[in-house]
Amino acid sequence: GFLYVTEDFFDCEYFTQILLRKDTDEKCYSKEYKDSIEEIEERLEPLVSDRVDLRFENIKNDAREEMKKAEDELSEEEAKAQRQLKVAWTKLENARKELDDAKEQIQEGQQKIDSAKKTLNNKEVELKEKESELQQALQSCPYEFMPQYQQIQAGLEQVEAGKAQIVQSRRTLAGKEKELEESKKEIEEGEEEYEKGTQEYEDSKAEFEEKIQDAKEKLA
Repeated sequence: GFLYVTEDFFDCEYFTQILLRKDTDEKCYSKEYKDSIEEIEERLEPLVSDRVDLRFENIKNDAREEMKKAEDELSEEEAKAQRQLKVAWTKLENARKELDDAKEQIQEGQQKIDSAKKTLNNKEVELKEKESELQQALQSCPYEFMPQYQQIQAGLEQVEAGKAQIVQSRRTLAGKEKELEESKKEIEEGEEEYEKGTQEYEDSKAEFEEKIQDAKEKLA
């Protein structure tokens, strides 16, 4: 059989053989020639052994350099990934705080609205009672020229003004409630984005740790 290789196969960074030529009048393969060759070989063997040891040390040094380079690259990649994870986690923490603050503001806003509604309801009851009292008083004073008549009419006008103010206040509260509902929807969307971001962070962290572990095992 035959084996075909390209010229690159013989292109090495180190020598694989030594060719020596000896000037001599001895006949090839004669006893004198063989003895002479053996003598040269004996002198060269220690040198060859030294070259073998030197070559072995060079190989080990090259391997150490490659290992050191790979370890440095791994450390750099690990540090870079750790920084990226830290930045991502900081963003998640800030997002969590913003969501919690927004929830607290909404809760406080809802409490204020509930309190304002209660105040308006109480005020409405007071106005109804006042109006009833004034209507009864008006029946007892049917004539415009009576002294109490003008006071009663003024009181009824104040009651109507109070009613109008309550209507306006309720419209204002309805607008604030609508704003709160919109804010709640934004928070719900923010919660979904936060959960999505947290999952992406956990996935990236797990992938990073797996890659680092695989790289360390290869270097071991």
